[in-house]
Amino acid sequence: MKLVSFNIEINAWLDCSHPFISLHNKNDGDLMAYFNSDKINELIATGDITVDELQSSNQASNIETVTTLLSIQQQEAIYKRLQDTRFTIVERRKDKSQSINQKTKTKPSQDVLFPFIGLSTA
Repeated sequence: MKLVSFNIEINAWLDCSHPFISLHNKNDGDLMAYFNSDKINELIATGDITVDELQSSNQASNIETVTTLLSIQQQEAIYKRLQDTRFTIVERRKDKSQSINQKTKTKPSQDVLFPFIGLSTA
């Protein structure tokens, strides 16, 4: 027989001026995930979660809700990290292309162009 311990608490405040959902570790109270009112509305509109699931006292339903919320939180974190990485790469490319353009736009002196024969570029 396996004993499953459910150590995550769902703290859902939906009937207030600033609704939110937070997930906390029951042992130490650490915040594991937080969803503001905009995100809650989006999750309910897409059907990812329902109010009934949040109000359920069934442990299996609570585990499924917590799993869904944590996976959504991780997806967003991964997506944000990928966006940040893409932005960094684009910025680096811009910096490199600007430095290359700056190097090519500057007109070298005649000594650099024809150092060995002393011809004028004019």
